[in-house]
Amino acid sequence: MRSLTSIFCFLFTALHAFATPQEVAKSLFASTVLIATDDANGQPLAIGSGFLVGEGLIATNFHVIEGAKAGYVKLVGSKQKVEITGVVCSDSASDLAIVQATGLSGPAVKLSEREKPAVGEAVFAAGNPRGLEGTFSAGIISAVREAGGTSLLQITAPISPGSSGGPIADETGAVVGIAVATYKGGQNLNFAVPVKALTALLARKGAPAALGTVSKSKGKDVFAALETGKLNEGVTITNFTWEAAPVSATPASLGQGGFSVSAQNNLREPIRNVFALVIFYDKAGQVVECGVIKFEDIVPAKLARRIKGKVDPSVVQLTTPKSKENQYFFAAQPSTKIEFRILGFEIAEE
Repeated sequence: MRSLTSIFCFLFTALHAFATPQEVAKSLFASTVLIATDDANGQPLAIGSGFLVGEGLIATNFHVIEGAKAGYVKLVGSKQKVEITGVVCSDSASDLAIVQATGLSGPAVKLSEREKPAVGEAVFAAGNPRGLEGTFSAGIISAVREAGGTSLLQITAPISPGSSGGPIADETGAVVGIAVATYKGGQNLNFAVPVKALTALLARKGAPAALGTVSKSKGKDVFAALETGKLNEGVTITNFTWEAAPVSATPASLGQGGFSVSAQNNLREPIRNVFALVIFYDKAGQVVECGVIKFEDIVPAKLARRIKGKVDPSVVQLTTPKSKENQYFFAAQPSTKIEFRILGFEIAEE
């Protein structure tokens, strides 16, 4: 019996030759990309991660490309940006997509052939959290869970916005999962889609479809199953108002451009470092300006804080009528469309 056990251990070791973390990092970074997408107006929509699975083929999360009309990819450490030319297949239920970037050259990752890694096994994550290109981190498989008919790997390797779509590899350097979500109400509760879902998707490759033409399938996706919500569901921006400024006879000085909004924390945990965009449209529906707002202090759970921002004074003139009550002031809100985009926030650890 001991001899058989020894033979088994030898064969397992031979088939699963471990690599050092440095070797795994080097291997993953050679195939990992940063993905940046734009909306229909050419405005930045999302930043995520992905990795090469074939010549010019990149695996990522569906939510990274959802709603995008254009985008590009670039290998970690490279300055070359390659336009995304299409989506060859996608599955929003498992939050996976494979996009094509013709001309992107690099080695494809090694995909694990195992059904799933074991709980307690070491794993490594590569990606671009919050746009910090080429970030490598280590953790373990803490659980394998079933959510809405989809298997998910619960891992301790950190995941942040921007990590989505990045590879999760085992100690041999083989990819065992794709980073997908982090549970905002918990401590270091991060999740990845098992690689078997990606292998199944690769078998369905077809002719590339243009970005923006791929629709989301009906039914719940992994975000709904985890009850994590997408990034913009944790914080809601409301109650926009201009700072009071008298109407001037000189068009160049109309209004001051100062404004404030309410940042509503919808989570059961306090948050901080709320980072968002306020996008202003004119009467024709064209974007005229985007204001950046950031609030570093704590927003208590289920409560709101007012955040101030400022844009060019001409935005007031282009979007807001004079006050009906006082002709020497502008109205408190624009009459044109305003859009709020949450770019990030953090759980305020006690």
